[in-house]
Amino acid sequence: MALAVSCITVAGNNTDAPPVINYLTSDKTSPQDAGAVITWTANASDPDGDPVLYRFFLNDKPMMDWATDNMWIWSTNDVDAGSNRIEVQVRDGKHAGPSGLDDVRSAGFTLNTHATTVEPGVFKQVSKVHQEPASSPKPVDLITAKVTLTLHVREGSSSGPIIPGAQVIVQDGSGNMFHETFMPGWAPMRHENRL
Repeated sequence: MALAVSCITVAGNNTDAPPVINYLTSDKTSPQDAGAVITWTANASDPDGDPVLYRFFLNDKPMMDWATDNMWIWSTNDVDAGSNRIEVQVRDGKHAGPSGLDDVRSAGFTLNTHATTVEPGVFKQVSKVHQEPASSPKPVDLITAKVTLTLHVREGSSSGPIIPGAQVIVQDGSGNMFHETFMPGWAPMRHENRL
């Protein structure tokens, strides 16, 4: 009795590799002032040419769901002031489970408290110490002289919009403290003090 055995070997690569993140970068360098708009870009490659999905996180909170878009625009504000962690995750849908990922990369970014630019002319002395003409000089009694300070808190420049909710604290030469919180529609802060 004769027995014949046949064996067929198929050569080939049957494996699919997951995507890998090449870089995560921002269009501005750290640190920036809060209020800056920062664009984050990630780049990942998949050895098999599979479509790659991206998901961005800010301090462990998702900023977008899985998408083919590899950019995220971060419109910062004062709440973001301090140290932040930006993370990007990628997947191609062929390796990790439904809530998993194939690769991850993170970067740190610091934001300073929003700086308001104060230009000359924003702080104005409204009342001046009374002085006689030079022809008849009289001494000015600085003990009883009054100075009035009018303060406009504006964003960017003296012609910028008034910043609602801005808190201003002023201390005079005698150590007296005055504070005011600007709300929409409020008049400028005015205080009269004796020098």
